[in-house]
Parts: sequence; structure tokens; C-alpha cells
Amino acid sequence: MTTTPSRRRVLGALGATFAVGVAGCLGGTAGDSGAEPTTAATPTPERSSVQLLLDWKANATHAGHFVARERGFYEAEGLSVDIVSGKGGASTAKQVGLEKYPLGLTSAAATLGTRDEGVALQAYAAAQQGPNSVVYTTAEAFGGQLDGPASLAGKTVAVPPAASNLALLKAILKGAGVLGEVSFLEVGWGGLTSSVLSGDANAALGAFPDGISLGRDGHDSAMLWIADHIPTVGRSVVANPAFVESNPETLRAYLRATARGWAWASNNPEGAMDHLVDAQPRLEASYDLGVTKIKHTAKRLILTDAVREHGWGWQSATAWGTVADALTEADLLSADVAVDDAWTNAYLDGDDPYVGSYADRVSAEYEF
Repeated sequence: MTTTPSRRRVLGALGATFAVGVAGCLGGTAGDSGAEPTTAATPTPERSSVQLLLDWKANATHAGHFVARERGFYEAEGLSVDIVSGKGGASTAKQVGLEKYPLGLTSAAATLGTRDEGVALQAYAAAQQGPNSVVYTTAEAFGGQLDGPASLAGKTVAVPPAASNLALLKAILKGAGVLGEVSFLEVGWGGLTSSVLSGDANAALGAFPDGISLGRDGHDSAMLWIADHIPTVGRSVVANPAFVESNPETLRAYLRATARGWAWASNNPEGAMDHLVDAQPRLEASYDLGVTKIKHTAKRLILTDAVREHGWGWQSATAWGTVADALTEADLLSADVAVDDAWTNAYLDGDDPYVGSYADRVSAEYEF
């Protein structure tokens, strides 16, 4: 849905009023911050201030975190949350592990890799149950139907350099019995889609917005979601255990409010995008694509069977073990990394209605 100019002006005015009010109370800003990182929450008589370092530039797949801030869900939990854009999951994992930032969003692979380097880091919730990664293609480039891992036999897949998700794809292909029949063409991150369109590759391993964009550009596109074919871990909330030991209630409050933010975003994807644009005006240029990204994230990567059974943020030993095994097989991780120490569900408040009963509060039946 494209927001009309009049609606955007009204929402923008309301958002600005809310942002000014919150900023005045919290001493923060409504946009993405470039402030210097703090090493721990700063207690005040009324609330705690904490910084969240994203895994990349703020975008629609981060919508729930911005909704929680813009709608005052963090404030209701006694928190002031400053959201800072990152420079990649590995960088975020390292900076949070070194306590340059209190909280971060990163991948399981980056968390395990950071721990492999001797830096303390632990994951406290799966903000997404699976990664954004997909194999995507067009009917013309693929020469048939991409309808499962086995259909990649005899095909060439363009892959980015040193991508941990390639290890997961190889594990999927190995399980399907076709790993030896698939060729991989390593290209730069910017060359994935062009490799498909030029015919150099039959498909590409990238992020799901790449596949969506092909369809929006008029191509007969298809995607194979990594999370549909292997137990895995998506974007996780991470911290140095020392920070959590000193600030356990700050973490619990943050997780409760973030679950509430994603529930609201899932039920109101256009409204969530409005809040995101208020915080990040540059995203208005890709408004419609952003709404679609929120819908896919909410439906495919958050509201999974595991969340329906256990609640928002749930992590499992099976998923973490699968990621570790794939990385070890690819020589990206030492075999002696203590995987079970890399994550915990101990700070997820199962009695909270937006954590333990998340699925009961979310409707994600969208038309794409």
C-alpha cells in the first residue's frame, strides 16, 4: 500500500509530536543515533538508557524495534532505547562482545565466531527464527521451476564471498543428495542479481528483498527460503554476559517491549512502516517495498511453529547445533566451541502476554 501524501503529513505530524515529547522526557532523539556508545545501562530514578547496535543500516526488517520505541513500549517498561545502525553482523557481534555497546542484533554465525575468538558474547532471544537468506531466481534464468533444494541440481548459484549462509545452503543440498551437482560462482555482494539477469548464474544466494525486487521489476521470480529447509537461528539479541549480570531487569524489559513492538508491527505493517519512516526519513523512497519486507519478516521469520509453541524469541539447541555443525563442516568454526553456552532463554518472560502468548496476539495473513 502506498501512503497518500495527506496521510503521511498527518502521521508525520503526529510522529513528530510524539518524538518531541519522548525526546524531551528521555533526553534522546527520534532518529537513528550517531552518539558515542555506552558500556552499560545508565540508571536514573525513572528509567534506564541503553543502546542497541543493529547488524546493518536500519531497514524494514528492524521494524519491530522502532515500533517499540516510537509507540512508547520501551518507555512503558522504564527504558530509553537508542537504536544505532551497524556495519555488519560480525562487526556488531565483536563490538557488543567487547562491551562497546550493551545490546546488539546479529546472526548465530557471528555470535559463534566471536566466541571462537575468545570474546564473551551470548544470545538472549531470537528476534527472528530464521535468517533473511534465500536462493532467488527468475523463470528465464533458472530454465524451470525452483520448487525445492533438489531442483538446484545441475544449476550454478551465484554466492557472495565468505558468506556463512552458504554453509547452511550446502548442508541443505547435502541433505537433498544434490550437493555435488550444484556449482557455485563467487561474486561481490553487488553482483548477485546481475549474475542472474546476465545468465552467468541460474540463481543467487542473497537476502529475500533481492527476490522481492525482481518480482516488482516484472520478472517471474521465485525464492527458496533457507529457514524452510533447515533448523536455524535468525537475527538474535546479544549482549556480553557481564552486562546482563549487572542489568538483568533491563534485558528482560527490553525483550518484553520488543516482542510487543513486533506484535504491533505484524498486525499493522503499514503503520509500522510509517513509524520507521518517521525515524528514518530516507526509507520513504522505498515505502511499498518496506511494507512487503515487514510482512515477510513477520509471517515467515517470526511467527513460526516454534514461536506458536514456546513464545516470541524462543531458541533451541537443535537450531544452534545445526548452525554450528554447518559452520564447522565449512571450516568456519572450531569444533571445540561450546555451543550450548552461546545462548539462553532464561531472560524471556514467558508470563508476559507479548512473549509467552505472542502467537495469540498476532495476525499475519497477508496478501503479497
